[in-house]
Amino acid sequence: MLVGASTAEATGSRDLPWYPAGLPISQPLHFGDYGGKPMQPIWALLELTAVVVLGSGPYLWLAKRRQAADASAALPCRLSAGEPPPLASAIRLPIRRPPRRSGSG
Repeated sequence: MLVGASTAEATGSRDLPWYPAGLPISQPLHFGDYGGKPMQPIWALLELTAVVVLGSGPYLWLAKRRQAADASAALPCRLSAGEPPPLASAIRLPIRRPPRRSGSG
Protein backbone atom coordinates (compact mmCIF):
# COMPACT_ATOMS: atom_id res chain seq x y z
CA MET A 1 0.00 0.00 0.00
CA LEU A 2 1.25 3.48 -0.86
CA VAL A 3 0.54 6.34 1.55
CA GLY A 4 0.74 10.06 0.68
CA ALA A 5 3.31 11.84 2.86
CA SER A 6 1.38 15.11 3.20
CA THR A 7 -2.15 13.70 3.60
CA ALA A 8 -1.45 10.29 5.19
CA GLU A 9 -4.11 8.81 2.93
CA ALA A 10 -3.85 5.62 0.91
CA THR A 11 -2.97 6.57 -2.67
CA GLY A 12 -2.53 3.16 -4.26
CA SER A 13 -1.20 -0.33 -3.93
CA ARG A 14 1.24 -2.56 -5.77
CA ASP A 15 1.80 -6.29 -5.97
CA LEU A 16 4.71 -7.65 -3.96
CA PRO A 17 7.83 -8.81 -5.80
CA TRP A 18 8.52 -12.54 -5.94
CA TYR A 19 11.16 -12.74 -3.19
CA PRO A 20 9.02 -11.65 -0.18
CA ALA A 21 6.67 -14.49 -1.07
CA GLY A 22 9.51 -16.94 -0.43
CA LEU A 23 10.17 -15.72 3.12
CA PRO A 24 7.27 -17.61 4.74
CA ILE A 25 8.44 -20.76 2.97
CA SER A 26 12.05 -20.47 4.19
CA GLN A 27 11.19 -19.51 7.78
CA PRO A 28 10.43 -23.08 9.00
CA LEU A 29 13.66 -24.32 7.38
CA HIS A 30 15.69 -21.56 8.98
CA PHE A 31 14.31 -22.02 12.48
CA GLY A 32 13.91 -25.81 12.35
CA ASP A 33 10.14 -25.77 12.82
CA TYR A 34 9.37 -28.41 10.19
CA GLY A 35 8.83 -32.13 10.53
CA GLY A 36 7.72 -31.92 14.13
CA LYS A 37 9.48 -33.31 17.18
CA PRO A 38 10.73 -36.56 15.55
CA MET A 39 12.79 -34.63 13.01
CA GLN A 40 14.60 -32.44 15.55
CA PRO A 41 16.87 -35.14 17.05
CA ILE A 42 17.64 -36.49 13.58
CA TRP A 43 18.72 -33.07 12.37
CA ALA A 44 20.67 -32.48 15.57
CA LEU A 45 22.66 -35.68 14.95
CA LEU A 46 23.28 -34.69 11.34
CA GLU A 47 24.48 -31.25 12.42
CA LEU A 48 26.84 -32.76 14.99
CA THR A 49 28.18 -35.11 12.31
CA ALA A 50 28.86 -32.12 10.09
CA VAL A 51 30.70 -30.37 12.92
CA VAL A 52 32.89 -33.44 13.52
CA VAL A 53 33.69 -33.80 9.81
CA LEU A 54 34.51 -30.11 9.43
CA GLY A 55 36.58 -30.09 12.62
CA SER A 56 38.55 -33.23 11.80
CA GLY A 57 40.03 -31.73 8.63
CA PRO A 58 42.08 -28.99 10.33
CA TYR A 59 42.92 -31.40 13.19
CA LEU A 60 44.37 -33.99 10.79
CA TRP A 61 46.22 -31.28 8.86
CA LEU A 62 47.83 -29.92 12.03
CA ALA A 63 48.72 -33.42 13.21
CA LYS A 64 50.39 -34.17 9.87
CA ARG A 65 52.33 -30.91 10.05
CA ARG A 66 53.54 -31.69 13.56
CA GLN A 67 54.53 -35.19 12.49
CA ALA A 68 56.50 -33.82 9.52
CA ALA A 69 58.23 -31.25 11.75
CA ASP A 70 59.17 -33.93 14.27
CA ALA A 71 60.50 -36.18 11.51
CA SER A 72 62.64 -33.42 10.00
CA ALA A 73 64.01 -32.53 13.44
CA ALA A 74 65.00 -36.17 13.98
CA LEU A 75 67.18 -36.35 10.86
CA PRO A 76 70.74 -37.32 11.77
CA CYS A 77 72.44 -34.63 9.75
CA ARG A 78 71.78 -31.70 7.51
CA LEU A 79 73.17 -31.76 4.01
CA SER A 80 75.47 -29.11 2.71
CA ALA A 81 75.68 -28.06 -0.91
CA GLY A 82 77.26 -30.66 -3.20
CA GLU A 83 77.14 -33.44 -0.61
CA PRO A 84 75.34 -36.67 -1.60
CA PRO A 85 72.38 -37.70 0.53
CA PRO A 86 73.17 -40.45 3.06
CA LEU A 87 70.68 -42.89 1.54
CA ALA A 88 72.28 -42.62 -1.92
CA SER A 89 75.71 -43.51 -0.59
CA ALA A 90 74.30 -46.34 1.55
CA ILE A 91 72.73 -48.09 -1.43
CA ARG A 92 75.59 -47.09 -3.75
CA LEU A 93 73.67 -45.14 -6.34
CA PRO A 94 75.78 -43.43 -8.94
CA ILE A 95 75.69 -39.71 -8.37
CA ARG A 96 76.34 -37.42 -11.27
CA ARG A 97 78.08 -34.26 -10.30
CA PRO A 98 78.18 -31.28 -12.60
CA PRO A 99 81.54 -30.75 -14.30
CA ARG A 100 83.76 -28.24 -12.57
CA ARG A 101 84.58 -25.14 -14.47
CA SER A 102 88.15 -24.18 -14.85
CA GLY A 103 89.45 -21.07 -13.14
CA SER A 104 90.23 -19.33 -16.41
CA GLY A 105 87.48 -17.39 -17.92
